[in-house]
Amino acid sequence: MTIQNFNLYTARGYAGDLCDASSATVKQTGVLLAGTLGFGIAVQPSGVDQGIAVGSPEIGASSLTNVYGISLREYNHEAGTRPSTGTDFLYRVNESVSILRQGFIYLKLTGATAIIRDAALRVVEATGLFTNVAAAGTSTCLNVHAVQPAVTDEIFKARIDISYTQTA
Repeated sequence: MTIQNFNLYTARGYAGDLCDASSATVKQTGVLLAGTLGFGIAVQPSGVDQGIAVGSPEIGASSLTNVYGISLREYNHEAGTRPSTGTDFLYRVNESVSILRQGFIYLKLTGATAIIRDAALRVVEATGLFTNVAAAGTSTCLNVHAVQPAVTDEIFKARIDISYTQTA
């Protein structure tokens, strides 16, 4: 008898996906005030009320940051192209954005340096992308750590914890 192997939907996850439904997960909503925003991207408060912006600010001159939150993937967004390439679903200006403040999330590692388990991630301040490359314009996250090892362009599990202070 022939053995069939089914390999549909076997990906670990996608950037911005929640990893579990833990009761310790803290989510909130913000409004994107400018531009577009992908999934699994660091965000920071901006403007008034619940406004948010892409990226994470450096704390002083120390190249450290507390990431405010990470944008969550939602499946109710329309594709940016037709037919869809599957990679261009974005939050757009004035849309409400689901943000993870605490919990486990899948992220995509950018840059040419792999990351090991329990390592603090680095964030590109201007784009909010997560990396392990120490370069100008990146800051070490005080509250986002890798839960799984990863190589460039790989999806991996990470944890963000709420930071109540913006000082090092």
